[in-house]
Amino acid sequence: MGQWCGSCRSAYNCCSFATISEEGICPNVKCATEHGFDGCYDCPDLKDCRKGYYVKEYNGEQEYTAKATAMFIHKYGKEEYTRTLQKAIAVGVAYAGDFDKTGSVEAALKEIESFL
Repeated sequence: MGQWCGSCRSAYNCCSFATISEEGICPNVKCATEHGFDGCYDCPDLKDCRKGYYVKEYNGEQEYTAKATAMFIHKYGKEEYTRTLQKAIAVGVAYAGDFDKTGSVEAALKEIESFL
């Protein structure tokens, strides 16, 4: 995805969720920007947030990785997230699908934390 997506906060945000959202802007990105946050991970209300992508379902399955990632970054920071995700991928974790299969945001967060 990094080859064609400019990321959530760029002018070239072309993820599928952004493209189906009002004005082509993900509601989560819009909210974070309006509040002056670098990302959802800076929000004190993150744990209880039910905006946009945090309630998204694909083929009847809930998406947990995005919120678990934001919660991890909130707790440990972006640099630690990068290191932790690299460790997970190095041992064969399929990001983000394997974390979504955990069944909840809390379980996905715990799974990510297991690679600290």
